[in-house]
Amino acid sequence: MSAWEYDISLTEADFSKMLDEATDKDSLIEGLKEWSPFTTDALLVARDDHFDFVLFKVGLVKERAAEFTGKEWMESYGKIMLPSRMMRASLLAQEFHAPLSIAMQRMVELGKLDE
Repeated sequence: MSAWEYDISLTEADFSKMLDEATDKDSLIEGLKEWSPFTTDALLVARDDHFDFVLFKVGLVKERAAEFTGKEWMESYGKIMLPSRMMRASLLAQEFHAPLSIAMQRMVELGKLDE
């Protein structure tokens, strides 16, 4: 069972915290798995043989400081910062003033992950 399935208080900030707290590629992948199936695209990037964890973390710090890391970094790692299904769930939660994890649960229940 993923974290979002049993903890309705989870927010986008918790996802960001998980990214910040990842100490290596393996811990990042484990953290992304906790948010699955909303991180499918992020997991594909993180599991790739060419994934550079240090480059990802350096760019993440820069992006969080509002310093644009460049198009190449965004194309390589943007899916980890903002997975597409996570983005849709976040927008749905905001629209209905509902907790993120409730929006995620409803998307799964209704089979609306990729719409």
